[in-house]
Amino acid sequence: MFAFPGRPYTEVMDSPANPPKIGILILDQDAPSAASVRQVLESENWRIQVVPDANLLLSELRSGEWSLVVANIAVTGINSAAFLTLQEL
Repeated sequence: MFAFPGRPYTEVMDSPANPPKIGILILDQDAPSAASVRQVLESENWRIQVVPDANLLLSELRSGEWSLVVANIAVTGINSAAFLTLQEL
């Protein structure tokens, strides 16, 4: 812990001004479920993108911006390009 003379230490001093948001990509076809998940995760200050199909998931994956990908295996199937890509990642 470090403090400047005449100024008390605060946690704000120790954190970056604009910490990067964690990016989470979610594949979910159920709109109400996706909205609930988005609301909970965004309240934790995470950047959330919900996509409804595997093709959009692959498009988003190309950007390389995501720290975590959550995909419903029932949506992707086990022989799809999306599943094989996620398996390799």
